[in-house]
Amino acid sequence: MRARTKRRLGIVCVVVGTGTIAVAATGSLAGWGKQATSTTTTTTASIVPTTSTTLPLTEDPAQFLDALGTALRAGDLEFLMSRLHPATIERYLEIQCRTTLAGQQDGSAQFGLVSVSEPADFEWTTDDRTVVIPDTLSVEVDRVEQGVTSRAVIHITPANGQFTWFVDCGNPFGP
Repeated sequence: MRARTKRRLGIVCVVVGTGTIAVAATGSLAGWGKQATSTTTTTTASIVPTTSTTLPLTEDPAQFLDALGTALRAGDLEFLMSRLHPATIERYLEIQCRTTLAGQQDGSAQFGLVSVSEPADFEWTTDDRTVVIPDTLSVEVDRVEQGVTSRAVIHITPANGQFTWFVDCGNPFGP
């Protein structure tokens, strides 16, 4: 491993460690985790996305997926973060998602639209936690990742006139 890569990895580890300590201390003071434990928790999203009937969408699913692919190819962290669904930030916190997405640049990333569902409730489950996200589109795509094409379903939800996406950012802190 090159010295430059090791140094970057070290910096990322320091940032993640510092963020984890800060969150743990805040959680301890705020009494997080004092609920009855359960292997799976299902809740309704506390942040309800704005649907297209309230604020017109500025893009269609194909345009969003093109922009998402462009952002992944370029490593455009600001776009990737600004378009995360609020439930993702609520579950993982901004610093953890920022750290996770910072390493996701993929020069081959792209999404070929196959089909789009009608809006429906989506049970977003990661790390044994589930939250129901209303008005979500299930978009079947041919996804190119690290040069390999595979069929996948991407879930996108309108919020404030734009589509948002979901990603597993590691260890959850919230619902």
